[in-house]
Amino acid sequence: MTIDRQLVIFVAAHIRDYLSRRPLASDTAEGIHQWWICWLTTPEAISVTMAALELLETDGLLERRKSGTRILWRRSQPPFGRGHTFDGSFRRC
Repeated sequence: MTIDRQLVIFVAAHIRDYLSRRPLASDTAEGIHQWWICWLTTPEAISVTMAALELLETDGLLERRKSGTRILWRRSQPPFGRGHTFDGSFRRC
């Protein structure tokens, strides 16, 4: 089955919009599929949402994290947390 690229882009836009309003949100693919996307009619297959999540991950906008046995998706975080920059130097206390 081939997934419509325009549909994947539509879903990715909904995910980006959701995260722009709720930057700390995270959820499973199923939760994102059900709650984050404003489907125009009947929801598409979960494979469309997965393709959108993977596209956003490839673009560096999303990351997946394991939580127990579940995979949660969230906005990509800097390696040392929000607002922290790392210049490569180390200081001894």
